[in-house]
Amino acid sequence: MASTMDSATFEFAGGVRLRLQGPRRAVAHFTDEYGPCLVPDRDPVDALVTIGRPSDSRTDGTDGGHKTVGWHVAIDAETAHPVTLWIATRGRPQSFVRSLVQGYFVEPLVSLVAPGRDLALVPAAALDLDDGLVLILGRSRAGKSTLAARALANGRTVLGDDQVFVDRSGRCWPFPRRLRFYPDLAETAPAAHARLRPRTRRALLLRRWVARLSRGWIRPSLAVDPMELGGAWAPAGVPIGRVVIVERSGSAGSIDASPARPAAAVQTALDLLEEQRRRLAAAAGAAWTTRFAEVQAVEFSILSEGLASIAVERIVVPDRWAAGASISALASQLGLDDSLLRHPVSHR
Repeated sequence: MASTMDSATFEFAGGVRLRLQGPRRAVAHFTDEYGPCLVPDRDPVDALVTIGRPSDSRTDGTDGGHKTVGWHVAIDAETAHPVTLWIATRGRPQSFVRSLVQGYFVEPLVSLVAPGRDLALVPAAALDLDDGLVLILGRSRAGKSTLAARALANGRTVLGDDQVFVDRSGRCWPFPRRLRFYPDLAETAPAAHARLRPRTRRALLLRRWVARLSRGWIRPSLAVDPMELGGAWAPAGVPIGRVVIVERSGSAGSIDASPARPAAAVQTALDLLEEQRRRLAAAAGAAWTTRFAEVQAVEFSILSEGLASIAVERIVVPDRWAAGASISALASQLGLDDSLLRHPVSHR
């Protein structure tokens, strides 16, 4: 029996609008993710995503997969408005593949249309600390979500742990996305872990055992609503106080903190955006090359203006440190909590 079809429309900062349509369970996944921004379906949108079934046939686009799941993705002509993406998923668990295509295709698509509203959707975390809003730029597994968890547990405001909007005035706007946690949260953010609901902690414990039994081959994250840690949806923009670039090094020595230029933050953000859109660009093909270049040029302009007068710091964390030690050092360096730094810091 065919699944019931459904749709949902979301309006983000600056009027950036996304519509998802497809089987009810697939659309429900994105409603759980972006619920605070749900709006009526009647308004025009900037991006349209259709979730198909494996049996649906479409000859263009590309196939991909990861371990037990896979997808087929196609994007319509670059002149189409709204920008239209088609995705069919396969394998189990479907919650896992939906989370993957969200990060690989749906959110990169939103980033592709955001500059049309004079915003850049940047792969970053944004935490409101004592000295103002800190924008944290770093690749996946840099610790952004764990730092966000620590901030929420300390009563701080978090605008996003993986995606936030930035405008030309240097303001940051929130992105309504569930947090992604791994079983080591008990070690990397113990106060946050203690505040989670019992069933959430049990779900993390189950993932720990699955990872051990599969020898690390199966290691999915767990999506958690920020409200579970005391977060609240606040759609207003906040001026960025400083930017922190988090990097990893092969050394086993000290964490290294040094000032950097705004241009370094701009280039880091552009590099992260290009990396995030790599799979979407492959699905779009050569016909979209010019469109991607035009979008990046607008993003460069937005970020160069927005970050021009903002202090930037680069923090390099040794790769060989355990996750708990890395996050504790980062948190202390950011001024996120009152814990004493357990490892030496080199300031240049």
